[in-house]
Amino acid sequence: MTLDTLHIVLLVIALAAAAAAFVFWQRKPPNTEHLTAELADRSKEVAALKAEVASQRQRAEAAEKTEASVRASLDASEAKVAEAKANTAALNDQLTKLRAEHSQALAEAARNTEREASFAREKEQLQKMQLESEGRFKALAEAALLKSQQQFVQIADETLK
Repeated sequence: MTLDTLHIVLLVIALAAAAAAFVFWQRKPPNTEHLTAELADRSKEVAALKAEVASQRQRAEAAEKTEASVRASLDASEAKVAEAKANTAALNDQLTKLRAEHSQALAEAARNTEREASFAREKEQLQKMQLESEGRFKALAEAALLKSQQQFVQIADETLK
């Protein structure tokens, strides 16, 4: 039988594989202590990272709850501010109305004071006119009395003569 180059190469590879298998079979088992220690370290790191992720998640949830409560309180505060602004606007409107009413009341009080002063002047003038009228009436009455007395005296004189 003739061996060609391909068969020789395959025979060499088969012998090398058999030799390698024999060498690995004779060897002692691989040292996995170092790998086990590294695996344990990596497991601890993974556990620490998982714990950190869990704590970060809890902190995030707590922060979200806090943010929600702060937003709720902010919304409530904004509502109170809006209500206070509305109340302030209403009070400003009332104040404006009261100021207008006050100015009207002051104007009316000034008119009433002027009327009272006018009434007082008219009353004083009427009293003066009454005194003048009484004085004229007395003067006329005295003149009429004097005239009637003179006529009576004259009639009496004529009668007696």
